[in-house]
Amino acid sequence: MAPAEVERVLLAIPGVKLAYVVGVPHPDDGEQVVAMVVPWADPALPAVEADGVKATMREELSSYKVPRHVFLLTDADVPWLVSQKVDRRALLDMAQKLVAQS
Repeated sequence: MAPAEVERVLLAIPGVKLAYVVGVPHPDDGEQVVAMVVPWADPALPAVEADGVKATMREELSSYKVPRHVFLLTDADVPWLVSQKVDRRALLDMAQKLVAQS
């Protein structure tokens, strides 16, 4: 999986402000692609929905790169490091918990 490629496609979707992709361990597939998306809060932009994101991704990417799960987050949900970069380890932990709950 190439997270940067998948994230570029996600960021091209109207209404998507931030997008992060992580690989969550899966017992059968080894790893499954999970997308964490933060939509813009602007009502003038199209609403972002997980199913719509998946449909767009299916049109743009090979099937194995399409996220199995898409979770919508708020700005406050995104974990940041002191260096102003996203804490990818915390994102992975969050994704694993969300996948387990779904």
